[in-house]
Amino acid sequence: MATASPLTEEKVRSTAKPFLKWAGGKTQLLPHLLELFPANYGKFIEPFVGGGAVFFSLAPRNSIIGDSNEELIVTYTEVRDDVENVANSLSQFKNDRESFYKIRSLKPSQLSTIDRAARLIYLNKTCFNGLYR
Repeated sequence: MATASPLTEEKVRSTAKPFLKWAGGKTQLLPHLLELFPANYGKFIEPFVGGGAVFFSLAPRNSIIGDSNEELIVTYTEVRDDVENVANSLSQFKNDRESFYKIRSLKPSQLSTIDRAARLIYLNKTCFNGLYR
């Protein structure tokens, strides 16, 4: 039986949880993954943040997150910087078939960053397993 590392015990300070479901997410693997992290490190760099399970669990004080999905990074940035306006935009979206297809068809490049973030969260929460085409 593995014992908890100092890092595993320190992560309890984080109350933030992933707000997106992502293909390949690590939530179920966290107990095993956290044992592999060193007790001390300088900067945590997450090049493929996805849903952010490891990032939110570790709650590093000094970190950089990245991903090749621009919409995902826009969403994390807007939630960090202006969560109230993201929530306000998100609250305008209806959860029905017609609205879903309308919102899915919106071109992110024609939306504000707030609306882009709300759109991604909406699609993530209303699609099957968070996957949309």
